[in-house]
Amino acid sequence: MDFDYAVKTINKLLIEKRPDTFNSSWILKHAPNVYQFIQENVRAEIGGIDWDRVTRALDRRFQRKWMASSRNRTNLYRKKAEVGVILKKYHTKLYAGEDTLKFLFKRGSGPYREEGVLYVLFLDIRLPGISGIEVLRQVKKDTWVNEIPVIMLSVSDIPEKIEQCRRLGCDNYFVKQTMFKKFSLTVEQVGQYINNLVLPEIAKA
Repeated sequence: MDFDYAVKTINKLLIEKRPDTFNSSWILKHAPNVYQFIQENVRAEIGGIDWDRVTRALDRRFQRKWMASSRNRTNLYRKKAEVGVILKKYHTKLYAGEDTLKFLFKRGSGPYREEGVLYVLFLDIRLPGISGIEVLRQVKKDTWVNEIPVIMLSVSDIPEKIEQCRRLGCDNYFVKQTMFKKFSLTVEQVGQYINNLVLPEIAKA
């Protein structure tokens, strides 16, 4: 069995059974061999099954029927070691607009975001190809990833652009300074904001 076969099997079962909703327990009940394959081979970065990858691969008509277990929801980081795992993997990764969308929405050959991992998305307005504003628009209108905090970090201080980003749902907007001293202050402000927003337990440590 491989991943594609597992997905096809789930799609077939959903067509046959026509449930109003389904979850991991439903898959375990109706396709235990598929569940076992997923449990052993489709894992998130910091533990657990990557059900997000599975459900995104399903036929679109079934994706909205998925009822994620509360146990699978993303939790705030509580240990610096957990943050270190993610930073070590992605510290060299900078994505253009199109690559960012592929990463978030698990398109193409990967790499993909991991279920259960808490991400913060930094966007510049002027990304190569697809703009940062368009990436922001697509992220915030999607029910799968719209809870990811999005921070705009750009040299542009045009009020209309800032207001547009806020209307689209960015969590904050920081203007990058060209002078090193001022830029360092901006980085410090961004760090403090992230601590308060998504790392409250670590910020208290």
